[in-house]
Amino acid sequence: MQLVNSILAGEMVQDLGKTGNMIHRASDGYDRAHGLFVVEGSLLYEILGQNRTVVNSAHHQAVGKIGKGLRISACADDGTIEALEWERPSERSFFLGIQWHPERMYKLNLEYTPPAKAIRDRFIYEVLSLKA
Repeated sequence: MQLVNSILAGEMVQDLGKTGNMIHRASDGYDRAHGLFVVEGSLLYEILGQNRTVVNSAHHQAVGKIGKGLRISACADDGTIEALEWERPSERSFFLGIQWHPERMYKLNLEYTPPAKAIRDRFIYEVLSLKA
């Protein structure tokens, strides 16, 4: 997500600072968990089917200024941008950039929640659709 945003002329927050790192940065090798607000009407909302959930977190950087052609689809409780997608998805191929790690959500017993399972299922669907 951060790389795509930067490529599209977006900007980064290089460090979330003491307060932000307490919420987002992994500690002693363990991911943290925090609440997530999902924008209704977004692709992410379509995938998750809800506007409020919990995700894991292990970062100290974040998206600042949004890159060209992107829109925010989710933010953490503290306002940190946690998901980006195309502003006009019908005009582009599939893209969903997320800040959390669905592949590690099992460590917090969250592997069957929509931010892990529904995203995994959608990515598989999109990859298989390319082969069709």
